[in-house]
Amino acid sequence: MSAERLFVENLRLIDDTIRLVCRNRHCSAEEREDFSSHSRLKFIEDDYAILRKYAGRCSLRTYLVTVIGHQLSDYRRQHWGTWRPSAEARRLGPAAMELDTLLHRDRVPLEEAIERLATSGRFAETRDTIRRLSERLPPHYPRIVEGEDELEDMASPRSTADRELLSQERAATRNSVRAALVGALAELNDEDQLVLRLRFQDEIRVPRIAQILGQDAKMLYRRCDRLREQLRTSLERRGIAGASVMECLGEDSWPDDEPEGGH
Repeated sequence: MSAERLFVENLRLIDDTIRLVCRNRHCSAEEREDFSSHSRLKFIEDDYAILRKYAGRCSLRTYLVTVIGHQLSDYRRQHWGTWRPSAEARRLGPAAMELDTLLHRDRVPLEEAIERLATSGRFAETRDTIRRLSERLPPHYPRIVEGEDELEDMASPRSTADRELLSQERAATRNSVRAALVGALAELNDEDQLVLRLRFQDEIRVPRIAQILGQDAKMLYRRCDRLREQLRTSLERRGIAGASVMECLGEDSWPDDEPEGGH
């Protein structure tokens, strides 16, 4: 079986495995969406080189879990920079360093992290000892900046008038996003607009869109990524700097009517 056919026939398994790995690594919704596109492209690159390396010595699912796990680690290093355990963890030894990594880089819950270390066979520390180590580890403050909504929710309780004002400001922001999206879409040709609407508004998977449009799925994956980056640049130029493209492409942001001049 060719690598391309292996990819096409197992695309659902690949997508399911991506979701599984992202869930186990506690990815946010935005990180999961971005990484999913990144991972699919990695499978396609170099004439499906990843799948050509599959020799059948284990199940395809096992192979995919391993490959996608490495992809996610590489993806996070590229986006977050190289992560290092704290100085205190290094002072406390290998078990503490591994625990620090699980808790603060991979965001694994404490009980799960303790169980992983205790059953790994690599450390002599008991569960109680590992728990005591966790209490000595300093916190790592995330580099991720929360959105405006999350920051507002963390603020002190507001009066009714303040909440109403905040609601009006959020409505105005949504209107601004929609207006920016209308302008950004108007810069694209009709087919590019259709591809974006099918992919993000109707949430149709790329292989199905390829069937609908009679196009090659491999090329369409690249086209979707290119269009998303083009849209990101256009939205930022319109004052949506810092906003996620996926948030702007959410169903509620799409205009009900075609943009003027889009017919």
